[in-house]
Amino acid sequence: MASVTLQGIQKAYSHFQAVRSLDLNIQDGEFVVLLGPSGCGKTTTLNMIAGLDTPTGGEIRIADRRVDQVPPHRRNVAMVFQSIALYPHMTVRENIGFPLRMQKMPAAQVRARVDQAASLLRVESMLDRKPYQLSGGQRQRVAIGRAVVRNPDLFLFDEPLSSLDAKLRTDMRVELKRLHRTLQATFIYVTHDQVEAMTLADRIAVMSGGNLLQFADPDTIYRRPANMEVADFIGNPGMNFLRGTLEAHEGAPVLATQAGRYVLPPALAAAARGLPAGSAAAIGIRPEAISLAPLADDGLLLQGRVWAVEPVGSDQFVDVVAGDGDDGPRLRARLSPERRHEVGAPISLALPAARLYLFDAQGLRVYGGEEPRS
Repeated sequence: MASVTLQGIQKAYSHFQAVRSLDLNIQDGEFVVLLGPSGCGKTTTLNMIAGLDTPTGGEIRIADRRVDQVPPHRRNVAMVFQSIALYPHMTVRENIGFPLRMQKMPAAQVRARVDQAASLLRVESMLDRKPYQLSGGQRQRVAIGRAVVRNPDLFLFDEPLSSLDAKLRTDMRVELKRLHRTLQATFIYVTHDQVEAMTLADRIAVMSGGNLLQFADPDTIYRRPANMEVADFIGNPGMNFLRGTLEAHEGAPVLATQAGRYVLPPALAAAARGLPAGSAAAIGIRPEAISLAPLADDGLLLQGRVWAVEPVGSDQFVDVVAGDGDDGPRLRARLSPERRHEVGAPISLALPAARLYLFDAQGLRVYGGEEPRS
């Protein structure tokens, strides 16, 4: 297995910069997820590691060997694609063993390797079936088996679960986690699904517009996001923001928003004193941190009206328009389903001080977030 180092990696297509000076150090045996919206550069980065695309700048090293100019077949890298591309006329055994037969490996050795991979992926009872006789999850396991059987230095996954239904995606996440523990291999996995990233990764590289926004473990990404973009992207749903301008009222920092003026709690106020008066700022809070009034501490009390209600079984998401009008900022609260909320009804939300964040005019976090759990 191998470590992977990307140093100053860039990729430009004519006048479009797909990846901008990306630096990543991935440890041997680590499960790293490249996460971001469509067009952020994550798949382009994966293709450059695989050798399917050539960087226009920077270096790629696999196990301390520079490979950015090395052809794909000499990198000893296995890739599992979004499309489950199995040969329909071949059996499961033939599909899994295909890369080994292309290497002219002896038949007995191919059979042993295939049996080992099939056992690992729990498809040994399906070796004589054709792909059309398999479920979506089983076909994806076979596609992964075709990668496992090669004993590569590095496994690359390009949104391999996106074509599966929700139940199968959940099952396959468990299988991938188990596979990683068993193989103790280096996995680099691309997805736009933050739930996949949070449940699978040792560390997550959050990308946007070809840039790396943050690279950290899931707990840190969730609790201490580097900026508003990461905070908004991570979470189900993402973080709420009250945007406004910093003012002073009787010597205390106040955030003036479209829905009203909010005196900042002491800890936020101390952080805000380091920001210029009159500058833009935002208070952030996650939906699950919001509760119904009254307040339990010195946080913020927000008055508004219910805009929409989304029951999801164990919880209900309540969208609230802050202030008196319809054009105020909207917040989403994750509340207990035991109490019903009617659209248009007034509502009072408690925003605990201990769960608030403060972001500056550039969207950078300047305060907030629990320390990651050890």
